[in-house]
Amino acid sequence: MHIYPLSRLVNAHPVCWEDLLKSIEEGKEFAFSWYQPLREAVVSYCQARGSNRNLVVKRMRAQALATWRSNGPKVAKANEDAFDVFESSFYPRIKSFQREFLRDRQTEVPFEGLLITGAPHFKAIDENDEEQFVLLLPAKWTRNDVRAYLELLSVIIEARFPKSSKSIWCMDLRSGKDVNWRGPNKRMRTKCAKAARLFKRLGQAPRTP
Repeated sequence: MHIYPLSRLVNAHPVCWEDLLKSIEEGKEFAFSWYQPLREAVVSYCQARGSNRNLVVKRMRAQALATWRSNGPKVAKANEDAFDVFESSFYPRIKSFQREFLRDRQTEVPFEGLLITGAPHFKAIDENDEEQFVLLLPAKWTRNDVRAYLELLSVIIEARFPKSSKSIWCMDLRSGKDVNWRGPNKRMRTKCAKAARLFKRLGQAPRTP
């Protein structure tokens, strides 16, 4: 199970779960594809050390237009706006790019009876010479949904990488500010665990004919 739908369940009442999951499933490709050009562009830009901006933006725009057709101009603008925020507010604070995770094999990590997947978008060294796992956040999420997602992402980082899960750098590409993340939170971890256990239990329960 990917951590995105699970993170949405953490702060929702269980009676709403079925409709929420259905909505997420129906919009899955839409949600993933909308900002996929941005994610690819940011990684390409960082790999080239910021030297190929015009080409990167041109390819990002072309990808959005080709994928979304009638909605292409709207999607292209949303991606360009988010890229501009990344370039002006975050890129100057990246000392060196380490690796990307966009095409990384999604390794399943056990969590409260579930096997969860997910990954940061890339890894970099910041201006303070600290290693950071970067998550790009161009869409509008509620504060609680962001907190739940980061908590679950920290579970994966703890399991997959020999590094502190406190080193998650969540870049809000709407405001141009860091998302306040001080590391795993005991209360939120408990809420995530409770949601995971309940989801597994409900998934194993027999359905009423």
